[in-house]
Amino acid sequence: MALFKIGTKTIDEVEYGIYLLVGNAVRDGEYKEVNKKSLGKVSVAAKPLNNGETMFVTVSGWREKAEDVAAIRKLDSVLAVGLLKKREYNERVYWDMDAEFICVSGVRRNGRAYTAVEDNPECGFEAIEEEDGELPF
Repeated sequence: MALFKIGTKTIDEVEYGIYLLVGNAVRDGEYKEVNKKSLGKVSVAAKPLNNGETMFVTVSGWREKAEDVAAIRKLDSVLAVGLLKKREYNERVYWDMDAEFICVSGVRRNGRAYTAVEDNPECGFEAIEEEDGELPF
């Protein structure tokens, strides 16, 4: 789990940090329509804070990224790049990221994660048969 600042972007004279986020989803993604625009959201555990608490980031994907974000399931590994924004509400700090890029591992079908070629015959690869314990390349 990690969060790295990789740049900045200025919007309406406000400078935002662009971050690379690597963490695990803590709940299933959600999909909804906001002002006729698609929105996908998921909460990701980003990194331990200095006080030992985990930092949670709500990752949002708009338009074409909405379905990708909404398809994320609890415990999937998430890698995202986007603007990180801080907001405060009821004396608590919340972190939001508008994802420009998102990649997920732990693809699930029928509620089950596939991790090996033998488990997922639809992946397009065949298992390599090892006759002498050596790989053929």
